[in-house]
Amino acid sequence: MESGQRLYEVDGEWVAPILWKYRFWSTAWKYLEKDLLSIDEISPILKKATELVSDVTTIDLIKKLTVSRERNLSVYDASFVALGSELDTRLYTWDKNILKNCPDIEKYPDDLT
Repeated sequence: MESGQRLYEVDGEWVAPILWKYRFWSTAWKYLEKDLLSIDEISPILKKATELVSDVTTIDLIKKLTVSRERNLSVYDASFVALGSELDTRLYTWDKNILKNCPDIEKYPDDLT
């Protein structure tokens, strides 16, 4: 079973900083631009993704900058780490830099038991 699907079965309440959408949309555009997917193929993917993830827009900028500096992360990556901290929840990610710099608080989705 795909680890993302397994993660959703274990914890179906997903939250992310609103900026996740822009990265996702940018990735979708790359698939369209390279003719790897058509608009008709990507449309339901975008719809499903926005249904699965609740957007959280209020993450303190100073907290993001502090996490970024302390953990040697981009502010983008630090936004996810800071959100997990603010919500007192675990962040599951495939991002190698976050996993490397935050082993105490982050988890690789494929490690679900």
